[in-house]
Amino acid sequence: MALRDFGDAPGAVAFWAAAVDDFKNNSMVLYELYNEPHVWPQALYGGDSLYAGMSEMYNAVRTHAPLGMVVMAGTGYAQDAAGVIAMHMQYAKQYAKPM
Repeated sequence: MALRDFGDAPGAVAFWAAAVDDFKNNSMVLYELYNEPHVWPQALYGGDSLYAGMSEMYNAVRTHAPLGMVVMAGTGYAQDAAGVIAMHMQYAKQYAKPM
């Protein structure tokens, strides 16, 4: 899962910032933020004290690769359409722009 921190090491948001920075100029790379998230919705979208949220990781990718392809899954098993739609709606509401 997308841990906020991994012991004394930075977690998922720092990972995505570093990984994307390495591949940002390669148009053949896509960024899959979750494979099978299967966690509760608040941890999936906004994060909590243990897990980084999808919006945080998405923004880390967009900061370094504004045109990169981003693949995200929903709140159930991978590519649960209801979760993806809910995530897009929440992101648009919170950031006043579409994903």
